[in-house]
Amino acid sequence: MTETVIVHEELVEETNPVFEMAHKVFQAGLGVFAVAQDRFAVAQEKFAEMTDEAQDRFGEFTNRLVKQGAELEKGGREAFNELVTSRRKQVKESVEETQTNFERRVEETLHSLNIPTRSDIEELNKKVATLTRKVNALSKDLKES
Repeated sequence: MTETVIVHEELVEETNPVFEMAHKVFQAGLGVFAVAQDRFAVAQEKFAEMTDEAQDRFGEFTNRLVKQGAELEKGGREAFNELVTSRRKQVKESVEETQTNFERRVEETLHSLNIPTRSDIEELNKKVATLTRKVNALSKDLKES
């Protein structure tokens, strides 16, 4: 007799809120670009119908828009870079804190099991070295007398 087991898995997708926000900003930028592209096509048609003076004024206006767009892009990049730098710093601090907590807990566990830690062994080695020097000095004094 064969038994069939049907397994249902539920996929739970977790998203990073910073990534999600950046993605929405990117999508909004694409939307603005699409609208601007449509309007620019209409403007090109009207531009062909304009007088030379109107074309010059339109060219100046377009150049001003491009300049402002470049400035906004630079500001957006700077803000994004600041955000990334801040997040990296937070992650680094979190990793360091986690590592410190882990090491402390391991040391506490070893202590509770009466297993010497690295620092305990190093301390004992220093004491043994000090005692060895003292014994050697006393031994030398005994041989000389």
